Amino acid sequence: MLRIRCGWMLVMWALGLFVSASTFAQEEAAEATADAKRGYLLEVELPITAKGGETIVATLKSLADKSAQAGRRQVVILQLGTRDGKADGRGTELENSLRLARAIGSPELRSLRLVALLQGPVRGHAVLCVLACDQLIVTPDAQLGDAAIDESAFDETVAVMYESIAGRRGIFPQPLVRAMLDPDVELARVARVDGSQEFVSGEQLAEIRAEGQNLQEEQVSSSGQTVMLTSDAMRSARLASHRVSSAREAADALDIAQLVEPNAVEKMTVTTGTLIELNGNMTAAKIRRLEANLAAPQNQESSDAWIVAVDSPGGSLNDSMRLASTLSIVGDDGRVAAGWVENEALGDALLVAAACRPLYVHSEARLGGPGAQNLTSEQVRQLREAIEQIAGDARRPAALLEGLLDTELAVYRYTDTKTGRLRYATESQIAWEVEQQEGPAERWEKGARVDLSDGLTGAEAVELGLADGLATSLEEVTVAIGLESPPQRISDRPVIRAVEWLGNRPFLPMLLLLVAFMTFSMEISAPGLGIPGFISLVCFSLFFWMSFLAGTAEWLEVLAFSLGVICILIELFVVPGVGVFGLGGLMLLVGGVVLTSQTFVIPRNPYQYAKTAETLWMVIVACGGLVAGVVLLRLLLPNTKLFGHLHLATPDAEVVERREQIVDYQHLIGQTGTTITPLRPAGKARFGEEVLAVVSEGSAIADGEPIRVIEVHGNRIVVEAES
Repeated sequence: MLRIRCGWMLVMWALGLFVSASTFAQEEAAEATADAKRGYLLEVELPITAKGGETIVATLKSLADKSAQAGRRQVVILQLGTRDGKADGRGTELENSLRLARAIGSPELRSLRLVALLQGPVRGHAVLCVLACDQLIVTPDAQLGDAAIDESAFDETVAVMYESIAGRRGIFPQPLVRAMLDPDVELARVARVDGSQEFVSGEQLAEIRAEGQNLQEEQVSSSGQTVMLTSDAMRSARLASHRVSSAREAADALDIAQLVEPNAVEKMTVTTGTLIELNGNMTAAKIRRLEANLAAPQNQESSDAWIVAVDSPGGSLNDSMRLASTLSIVGDDGRVAAGWVENEALGDALLVAAACRPLYVHSEARLGGPGAQNLTSEQVRQLREAIEQIAGDARRPAALLEGLLDTELAVYRYTDTKTGRLRYATESQIAWEVEQQEGPAERWEKGARVDLSDGLTGAEAVELGLADGLATSLEEVTVAIGLESPPQRISDRPVIRAVEWLGNRPFLPMLLLLVAFMTFSMEISAPGLGIPGFISLVCFSLFFWMSFLAGTAEWLEVLAFSLGVICILIELFVVPGVGVFGLGGLMLLVGGVVLTSQTFVIPRNPYQYAKTAETLWMVIVACGGLVAGVVLLRLLLPNTKLFGHLHLATPDAEVVERREQIVDYQHLIGQTGTTITPLRPAGKARFGEEVLAVVSEGSAIADGEPIRVIEVHGNRIVVEAES
């Protein structure tokens, strides 16, 4: 019995050890997987300077220490070049590049896996840093070569340094490296009979040609020029492991779920700022005026940060796209373009807000969804490439931006089964990526559809990665980006800025219309007063001016309104009573006010329906002002000292009747007399010595009958038979 019990104890102890070991192994594997899912993105600014190189090296050493402590080799992506080719590495001094290249290959950074990501052309001695990396990834715009572009002549010592750095990684062969430096080297890529491919030059190329060992030969460079490889050439030669369109795709290719930018906070160090306010509808005129102000020397030189405060329903997709493209590349000039949305950025206005980085929003703000312009799927589809470009520059989910503009687009939440990373994309986008990269379709697990039909709240936008943080005021945004003092408003005419600010107050247009219509009705009710007409003219002018600056009014609306007023005046003073001019003028007047208050004619989305209802209420209130003006004129004008003499008071009816009398027969009331003619009902009667025309009260009275006077109205005497 004791042996059985001891045996069971041994079995349970062994099983416990096995379970513990298994659990420990699973935890260790999970921890290692979690470490592998994180990578770092460092931008190498070109040309490489001594200070810039020192910053990169210091950051790499810090990441290497963290990686060594974690016990896992971390991936660091070094991003070089720009799509426009403006910063391509020319002007990089050899000493600065060599110092950075040696640091990249040093034992101190052994715990890091350094990957070069080329987003555009890289020339000059910046090429040396690319040769020192463990791996190369390119974009379609990438180019590499012309390493000696800043040198006056070929230097053998420099070539030896390049070959030594490249030889540590073994990615770039020695003939190719030399051909990047020496313009006298003829380089070719040959395919041998045995199926191998290689870069050869000089005597080796001549020997292969002479022996006939080359099955196929591709000329890379001829004598007199240095090598400049395109992204296609680097990919086909297997120098580049992947070809991607963005840093995010590079991270996916490297199985990185979370891409961190260690220097992102340092880049946001700013001292002075300019506030750019985008209120009301987006229009071509407003965007042009803003761009002109931004290009002004006083605004170019006065700040290194822009804070773009957006409160707009959109209104012009093409103009918003142009402004968003400008804001998305502000960082290339060493500036910060921060965004702030407190209320709304609807429709195409979302592009302007999303192009800013960082973007702060109020938790209850509304981003995307139906706006002032009814966007169709075809319009959004035509600008898809530009939207993706803006999203890539600002590091936003492009599919979410497109889905918020095109409500018919279905955007889903996808999970990378290999790394666990979440992303938002369409089914067609995932299918295209799988086809291009020839990866397994089951890598991306499809989740629920993201509801974008009514836009997103600020909190939802932060959660989905469309915004960078929440804030409650502009002051918080100012502090968050590191400004020491409040930003100065962009240089513009104070009058225009004040009118635009007033125009965005919802009560003011309605108040202006109410006063304008009220005083207009006063003027036409009592022509010649002058003051009500002048007030009406000022109010209408302010209303249309604010509408012009807000982008909702054009000359057609002003023409319709003016014709309406003219038709009403014709109806009142030229051809009264016809009705055609009055009815037509009223329709033109109301139509002009409605169209002036909105950018569309027929509403087609929820925002436009709500705006039309708001406009109609404003018109109803304005029409109420017409009635109120007439009533006030009748009630108040006679009682004012200044204008009382202009009002003709209504005389008493009794007084008028007495003044219109020719003779006065009031003394006959109650007297009796005798008819001298039959009264049927009029006739004559004698009262004492007077014979007067009389009329009976309704019944006939014969000749010679006694009568009595019962009423007198002027010269009309009413009598009745004396009973």
